[in-house]
Amino acid sequence: MITEGRTTSATKTDALQHPMFARFSMRLAGLAERLGAAEHRTRLLAGLTGRVIEVGAGHGPNFRHYPSTVREVLAVEPEDTLRAHAQQAAENAPVTVKVVAGSPIRNDHVHHP
Repeated sequence: MITEGRTTSATKTDALQHPMFARFSMRLAGLAERLGAAEHRTRLLAGLTGRVIEVGAGHGPNFRHYPSTVREVLAVEPEDTLRAHAQQAAENAPVTVKVVAGSPIRNDHVHHP
């Protein structure tokens, strides 16, 4: 991988890091929340109970919408920037949320140019 004129070795998790996309998606999500996504999330998550695994948690926009019938959420997010914001969102969630690094895909299938 070439970065700012120097060569570095790419790891499989590097392919899952997209901080520019992460910042853009968080900005766009804020607008979506104001335009009705918040109500949609509340309806979507209503009725959940027990333990929940949320794969691809992003910056944690669902966390504040989980009903009190959810005992715990395990939120999996591979992207570092999004995961850091998700950890902050988890602190303000009405239910217990544990945010972890991870990917739903096997990293050996990620293509490295």
